[in-house]
Amino acid sequence: MKIRKILLSAVSIMLITLLLISTVTVGAVTFKSIKKNDNFHYGVDVSTFNKKLDFAQLKKEGVEFMFIRLGYYKDDGGHLDVRFEENIKGAVENGIEFGVYVYSYIYKADDLNDCAKWINEELEAMGNYCKDKDTIQVAYDIEDQVQKDAISNKKISKSTLNKNIKTFCTKIKKFGYIPVVYSFLSYFKNYLDLNGFQKNGIKIWYAQWPYTSSLNTTVKKRMYNNTYADIWQFSDSLTVNGKVTDTNVCYTDFYDYSKEDSTLKTKKLKKTYEYTGSAIKPEFEVYDGDTLLNKNTDYKVYYFKNKKLGRATMKIVRFDADGNYLETKTFRFIIKAPKVNLSVSANDKKAYLSWKQSYGATKYAVYKKNSDGEYKKLGNTLSTSYEVKNLKPGKSYTYSVRAYSEVRGNGYYSEYSDAQFYTKYKKIKIKSVKSKSEKTATVKWTPKSSGAKGYQIQYGKTRNFTNGDKITLEGKSVKKAVIENLKSGKMYYFRVRSYNIKNENKIYSVYSDTLNTKIK
Repeated sequence: MKIRKILLSAVSIMLITLLLISTVTVGAVTFKSIKKNDNFHYGVDVSTFNKKLDFAQLKKEGVEFMFIRLGYYKDDGGHLDVRFEENIKGAVENGIEFGVYVYSYIYKADDLNDCAKWINEELEAMGNYCKDKDTIQVAYDIEDQVQKDAISNKKISKSTLNKNIKTFCTKIKKFGYIPVVYSFLSYFKNYLDLNGFQKNGIKIWYAQWPYTSSLNTTVKKRMYNNTYADIWQFSDSLTVNGKVTDTNVCYTDFYDYSKEDSTLKTKKLKKTYEYTGSAIKPEFEVYDGDTLLNKNTDYKVYYFKNKKLGRATMKIVRFDADGNYLETKTFRFIIKAPKVNLSVSANDKKAYLSWKQSYGATKYAVYKKNSDGEYKKLGNTLSTSYEVKNLKPGKSYTYSVRAYSEVRGNGYYSEYSDAQFYTKYKKIKIKSVKSKSEKTATVKWTPKSSGAKGYQIQYGKTRNFTNGDKITLEGKSVKKAVIENLKSGKMYYFRVRSYNIKNENKIYSVYSDTLNTKIK
């Protein structure tokens, strides 16, 4: 009895431990919360086991693509997933990219050949939903014991199995689709010719599931032998739209959108837009030939990755008057670093350009703009300031800065940020400051500042002229000023500068040295 109680307690502890592990891991991490790379694409794979899906909500949670189970194939033929048509329509009508996969119980050449034909027939039966064949990935899902047993029982060799799979993928490619092979690590290593698949241009969908709340998918998944997956199924336990779902990251763009079977065109859609911190939804018009289409009546618009820096995708999904799906047209634009807010301070010989960090910028280009409006590049800087030397006093200059960002290996500049300014005139010489009568001071200077229209005298009780006052005198020949109503017995500080007027702007010289005197 005592031994039995101990055993029961151990079993109970084990069950409780397993229960705790499952509640922490399975479904504990959400699809939205994982670390992502904005240059990659994230999605799910679904089948009838996921039941009815809310495609609009999946898109809101960041699902960009999905692999939809077409069904499974045995030696008695193909068996269609009961939700295949429903899932295809839901994905397409919400602008979500899709591929399909077929779970395989076969290994013979004839069966694989028939399987490829069956896949093509089922996809063609979907009409408009699958007409853009070269955007559809067809994945051969091989992970079953059937193929292992066939090799173990010498019904087929590994090399023949792989040859048959390559022939299947060639057939899929001839039908116009993108061939993919799906499996997991031990299956690839022990049964499949990974290098041979990749040499034949077959994409690899690789399953390996780390159960961790700190899952990081920002770098490409290395498999083995220094090979990388094209698609990584990184979890079978993330919560997406409240359901535990298989989740994937795709590293490459498989699709050539220019080959989409569509006559739709846009006007007013630009190639680049500046980052604002909010979702970018460009102004544009959609035409079918010369006919202007109406948004939300003739078509719907779906955006992907249109908030952060990088390449954004916009999908026009068109319907007929009865609400039947007709076609999808994909457009792309770049979100680049925003224009900098440039400010300038200058003396008679130098100018100091400064700006705040532009979101996503990796460096900045500095330019001088000439009178013809042309920009001459001076150089690049990683900082948010730039010093310009050897300027001439009292002259007008225009400098500009552009933020530079890199998206998928391509560089993009923000718009030019111009700053027009005048350098100061040369410093004039202050000769003397004297207080000869009560509450007054006389300031004298040498009136030799090129182009001067007048002078300004600054004075105050502190050397840094905090809370100081100013008086302005017109006339280029003025050479002294009498300042009244000062406080007797106090020390005052004085300095002088000249000014000119250009384009209604008052341009000053650098202040003279500072002199001081005690007021009578």
